[in-house]
Amino acid sequence: MHVSGNAPRRYDDVERLVDDIVARVGPRIVLGLPLGIGKANHVANALYARVRADRKLSLEICTALSLGRPSATNALARRFLGPLVERLYAGYPELEYVLARERGTLPANIRVHEFYFTPGALLGDNQAQRDFLSSNYSHVARDVLARGVNVVAQLVARRAKPDCGESYSLGSNPDLTLDLMTRGSNDAGEGIVFVAELCDAMPFMEHDAIVGPEMFDAVLDAPRYQFPLFSVPPQSLGSTAHAIGLHASTLIADGGTLQVGIGALGDALCHALLLRHTRSVDYAALLAALHVGARYGELIACTGGTQPFEQKLYGLSEMVTEALLHLFDAGIVAREVEDRSAREADTVHVAAGSGGVAPRIALHGGFFLGSERFYQRLRDLSPRDRARISMTSISRINQLYGDDEPLRRRQRHAARFANSALKVTLRGGLASDALADGRVLSGVGGQHDFVCMAHALEGARSIIMLPSTRRSGSSVESNVVWSHENCTIPPHLRDIVVTEYGIADLRGGTDGEVAAALLQVADSRFQDGLLREACARGKVPRDHVIPDSYRNNRPEQLQRALRARGDLLPKHPFGTPLTSTEVVLSEVLEALRAKGASWKGRMQLLTATLASGKTPSGAETYLERMALDRPRSLEERWFQRLLLSELRARGRP
Repeated sequence: MHVSGNAPRRYDDVERLVDDIVARVGPRIVLGLPLGIGKANHVANALYARVRADRKLSLEICTALSLGRPSATNALARRFLGPLVERLYAGYPELEYVLARERGTLPANIRVHEFYFTPGALLGDNQAQRDFLSSNYSHVARDVLARGVNVVAQLVARRAKPDCGESYSLGSNPDLTLDLMTRGSNDAGEGIVFVAELCDAMPFMEHDAIVGPEMFDAVLDAPRYQFPLFSVPPQSLGSTAHAIGLHASTLIADGGTLQVGIGALGDALCHALLLRHTRSVDYAALLAALHVGARYGELIACTGGTQPFEQKLYGLSEMVTEALLHLFDAGIVAREVEDRSAREADTVHVAAGSGGVAPRIALHGGFFLGSERFYQRLRDLSPRDRARISMTSISRINQLYGDDEPLRRRQRHAARFANSALKVTLRGGLASDALADGRVLSGVGGQHDFVCMAHALEGARSIIMLPSTRRSGSSVESNVVWSHENCTIPPHLRDIVVTEYGIADLRGGTDGEVAAALLQVADSRFQDGLLREACARGKVPRDHVIPDSYRNNRPEQLQRALRARGDLLPKHPFGTPLTSTEVVLSEVLEALRAKGASWKGRMQLLTATLASGKTPSGAETYLERMALDRPRSLEERWFQRLLLSELRARGRP
């Protein structure tokens, strides 16, 4: 365990801090920054500037999810994003290495190794693709230690102690920092300099996240370095996501354990679980509309359920999401387990009121990321609720193995690990992080960890969710495929796959049974082609027939099935920082982008925009938001006509 041995040296000037870091570690700086919002931006930017100015120095940054303000690819989108970005990110200091990478100006003596990209953000960046660090989340600490990490800089929350001084919390990111602190030195035997940048916006999390000041070598603390946390608005949910969430929600066992992955499908699952618990009659009607019980009643009976949660769930998720916190607030994630500290041998904190007894925890997490509203909810937690959430190391979340393995197994009763994928092959292999050409979309993260854990735990299941299709430019392609060049999860680890059209239980199935089950949850526009491929490869008999009840897997049929209860399936079930006007505009701009991807769509747009017509009543609100209510140029008049044509096509205003 790393202990500086003294009170950390405090700095109110980041340049003096950088002077001392360089003096201590030498010309080669290998900087570890936490995933997501836990990065010490001012420390990272000052080190970046120093190394950029001095070519005798070198800087390697090891991190993941380097977040930056969203940018627009065209002038119309910039009109929408500009005011929104200023509203959401005012006061947030951009990471200089992120900006340089976007501009293609990253100096030769600075490299960035990420193990998880912002999804899709770096597909066209060859340098980022070359420097990508492919690693299971549970192996990242090991791998950065092998790369020689010698500085770790993190945002840290603080709280005044009743007697005197301050307590520190790793806040959003004890995930890897705790494991690095346990080692204290890299594989070359060099000590690691741990730097805390104090941030009053960071929620103070308890239990394993609390560390003593002596764990840090340096602390940066000055009012000018305070800044708001990076906000990530939730994605919009459509009928496809909601249908996937409804199917998957029936596989969650009451009294069990829940892990939820990042993104829209995880949000859809959590919303469906809320409906199951709080609006059981409406929930049952939605399931009936999708024929879930008729098709999968036997599987649901032995694996999950559809009734409200009487025994509750225990939350165990590397990422604590806003949706997962809603389950906590609703009393669904409320099954408490005994928590044995990951650092029992050198415990620095015992939960208030525990009297030395191991605390009872309802939700363990490794990191969190979400909207400003989500962060405020964490800051406002009552003492009791705060004590029931433990942010801890990723080695405890994503693995069974350790001195307390029997405890971890008991805690993870009836575990359900729900994550998403890009593609599923007809043999049950899953592509979740990279495209067929090898370009990395995101990263494996903890998916492989959780899939393996589902096979290692008695009664556990891995649930992989994915839409049956995706739009590529002007065309639609199937996400159920014969094969894929880059499989994140191999076929021998196949388990449950859920699309909007149903559930495929693959565990223990033969290759023929697996192919048949996946054909039934594929989009019907692609079933015949997939069936021919499977027959040609000998995986199903040439006389195999897909049952008629699965032959109408089409988006229009899905929308009809859910339309009557659309009020139960909102696009933003957990809220959004966008105004109602901005929600509509975001949909309009996405529709324009999709139409503009094909010649046919562009011709439709041209015809619609050239058609004359009076401005509909109510359209002024949308035009004003886009600064197009009084066009002053040909371009602005064209933009105005584009917006009006799409608003009319969508029946708005």
